Amino acid sequence: MFKGIVNAILAAPMLRHPVAKWRSSRLTRSVAAMAGGTAFAQGVSLLTAPITTRLYGPADYGMAAVFSSVLGVLLLPATWRYEMALMLPAKEEDARSVLWACLGLACGASLLSVVVMLLFGKWAFAALGSPDLFKYWWMLPPAILGGSLYQCFSVWALRRKEYFTLTGTKLRQAVVGSIVTIGLGCVWKGPLGLLIGSVCFMTMGVGRLARGTFHKGHRVGVAAFARRVWDALRIYRRFAFLTTGATFLNAAGTLIAPMLFSVCYTQAVVGHFSLAQRIVSLPGTLVGTAVGQVFIGEAAEMIRERPGELPNFIKKVTRKMAPFSMAVLLIGLSCPWVFPVVFGARWHTAGVLAAILSVLAAVQLLVSPIADISVLLQRQGLQFGLGAVRTVIVFGTIWLPSRLGMGPIFAVACYTLGMSLMWSIAYLFYARIARESRAPARRPVALTAAA
Repeated sequence: MFKGIVNAILAAPMLRHPVAKWRSSRLTRSVAAMAGGTAFAQGVSLLTAPITTRLYGPADYGMAAVFSSVLGVLLLPATWRYEMALMLPAKEEDARSVLWACLGLACGASLLSVVVMLLFGKWAFAALGSPDLFKYWWMLPPAILGGSLYQCFSVWALRRKEYFTLTGTKLRQAVVGSIVTIGLGCVWKGPLGLLIGSVCFMTMGVGRLARGTFHKGHRVGVAAFARRVWDALRIYRRFAFLTTGATFLNAAGTLIAPMLFSVCYTQAVVGHFSLAQRIVSLPGTLVGTAVGQVFIGEAAEMIRERPGELPNFIKKVTRKMAPFSMAVLLIGLSCPWVFPVVFGARWHTAGVLAAILSVLAAVQLLVSPIADISVLLQRQGLQFGLGAVRTVIVFGTIWLPSRLGMGPIFAVACYTLGMSLMWSIAYLFYARIARESRAPARRPVALTAAA
């Protein structure tokens, strides 16, 4: 009965055309699937934020932000970004060999991190201005393993366009992460709840994404299997090396910034910056990430089969993001008044920083969904160069004001201006290489068949 009522409503004359148009657009349906799950996940995070900001202080948030930054930096070389090569092979059997190579690298990185933390962990956290974080070093190896596996299987799901499966894992991450954070915050003082909650948020859902992946295909011997995995590592080694460097440099804005603020200012400043960045980045995480993930799947197919459509596809994505970008700017203006009411009086500084950072969030929301076009077109050199310039900007806009005696608000303003300019320049380069892709595309290399 309920289904009949829904069908009757959708058959109404005023709804028939927009519903048919929605159903006919694969891009719109895919984005809706990804955005719906991400919206729920971020909605849970936003609704629980007024609780967590009263359970944890700015210093706790600062320590958690530094820990997450360290974890993010260590995750980048964990698989050497071989997971991005999963999009390139035309045959699924070749792509599965790349996936096995990624999983082996993830396990090796997790074991190596134990040795690194035991030898250099205490010194490293002290150098970052957070010596107390060393007591939580044991959380890094399992977090690196879980985070790496989730990255690999996420790209594998994107290759197979299993958007709803990926969305389900995001829902699980949000619910479990929030429950753990609030539960531990009620019984345990300090940042432990934030740390464990963030690890859960990054790693939950690996088993669901991996389900049904490895039982398909014919069985091969150990020697043949090892040879195929080695072929995957060898063929895409240049891709992995350049992509890892480029990704690390591109991530400098979000990963290195909290560590620099920790070194140059105080843990409380890092906490205010972390909360402000998290809130103003919600639209980018909600809409931008969903559009970007769908863009990877659609653009990869477009490059292989009809590269001439890529420039118009990029313009279409950018136009759809423009209204969201303007909304971020308008909402950012209210943050200095909203933050003390919603999160507590001690978070007023975070509201001021959020108003400044909203400019960067608006620009980033326009450009970030198409940023992986350089990877898909195997133009890692461009991404590496942009990342290098971006890293210099991050260091200069935070470290230099602190050395000149300027306060954190001035440093955040410089950081916002420099990064906004960098994202604008990056968009021009992305549009240019998309136009150049109209030439006959070079087919992705296939792995040598194992004997």
